[in-house]
Amino acid sequence: LVWFFSAVRASAWPRPAAAQIAGGDVIGPGVSHVLGADLACSTNPALTLVGPVKVDLGNHRISCTSGGLTGVAVQGKGVALRNGSIDGCSTGVSLGGEGRHKIAELAIEGADNFGVVVGSPANRISDVDVANSGGSGGYGFWVAGEKQQIDRCSATNVVDHGFVLAFGSGHRVRDIVVHSGGDDGVRVGAPQTRLERVRVSDV
Repeated sequence: LVWFFSAVRASAWPRPAAAQIAGGDVIGPGVSHVLGADLACSTNPALTLVGPVKVDLGNHRISCTSGGLTGVAVQGKGVALRNGSIDGCSTGVSLGGEGRHKIAELAIEGADNFGVVVGSPANRISDVDVANSGGSGGYGFWVAGEKQQIDRCSATNVVDHGFVLAFGSGHRVRDIVVHSGGDDGVRVGAPQTRLERVRVSDV
């Protein structure tokens, strides 16, 4: 009886959805998803994630096929996004909603405005690389909200600033690299921001 009960419970556990995901989809809240193939989108945003939800890009690429688009718009509370790349979008990832999102292991390339723009509180951003960000803005990371944690991220060949800690307070930024930016490598306007192991070159 115990074995049967355990087997039934195990079979009822939620599993990642096999990704039948299209441009313009809203994913969440609830249920985990794994992207099954590259995604080319003309919608704005390409994907919207509403937390709580976990999305693994499966080492695939999200591409924007026209200008002025956001790759992934994050809303709600507690979105986890990881493991993939975002290419050719004006803004790679936008973190809004109630915050407490986690984004990790992303490569963002060719963002005209922002690689990552953060407006909600208490997010964790790790192992995100922004490269070749140009056009009208050309920011690697633009950060507001409160108490952001940014670890092991980089901005390479961005036209404007690598990292801008613009608003909010209590941010912690560790092990970041900026190379070949147009203006400031790191600009801090938010009080009580702690920087650790920051490397800036060729700016």
